[in-house]
Amino acid sequence: MAALDATVAPHLRRMLREQLRGRTTVLVTHEVLDAYTLADRVIVLDAGRIVEQGPTAEVLERPRTAFTADLAGLELLTGVRTARGLRLPDGAEVEVDSSAEADPIPDGVAVACAFRPSRVEIRDADGSGGPSASGAVRATITDLEPRGDVVRVRSAVITADVAVQQLAAAGWSTGDVVDFVVDPRAAVLYPR
Repeated sequence: MAALDATVAPHLRRMLREQLRGRTTVLVTHEVLDAYTLADRVIVLDAGRIVEQGPTAEVLERPRTAFTADLAGLELLTGVRTARGLRLPDGAEVEVDSSAEADPIPDGVAVACAFRPSRVEIRDADGSGGPSASGAVRATITDLEPRGDVVRVRSAVITADVAVQQLAAAGWSTGDVVDFVVDPRAAVLYPR
C-alpha cells in the first residue's frame, strides 16, 4: 500500500480487515499502521531472521530489539532497574513513573524502556563536562533529520523530536553535547 494515495489507503485497510476477518493470512509490511489494523500477531524479521514474534500490541509497544522499536516508531533503552527507573550501561539514570505498574519490577533486574521520541526533551548540557543532570542522558548530537514541523535529533544512545523553532533558538547542531530528558510518564518499563 506504500504507493497508494493517502485517501485510498484507509479504504483499502478497511476492506482488507473485513475480507481477512476469521482467516489465516500472511501479510508482509513495513508499515506499523498495517500491522496494528490488520494483524493480531506479528513476526519481525531482521536480516532474514526472526527477532520477535507475538501479539501485535505486545511486540510493537514493548519491543525487545532496536530494530523492532524503530519499526514501531519508538526509542528503546536497556539497562538495570533502579528505584527511580533504569540505569544505562554508562551509568546515566533515566526516570520512569512506575506508579501504574501492575507487577512491580525489583531493583537490579535487566529491563527495557520504550517511549516515543516526541516525549523526549533536550536541554543544554551544563558545560562542565561532568555527568548529566539527574534523569538525563548526556549525549553528542550525531544527526539532525527534518520531519515536517519537527527535527529528529539523533545521538548514538537516544533520539528526540524537537520543534524547528526550539532547535533554531538553541542553536544546536551535530557535534554538540546536550542532555536528553525522557518524560517519566511516557516511558514504559518492562523486564528484558
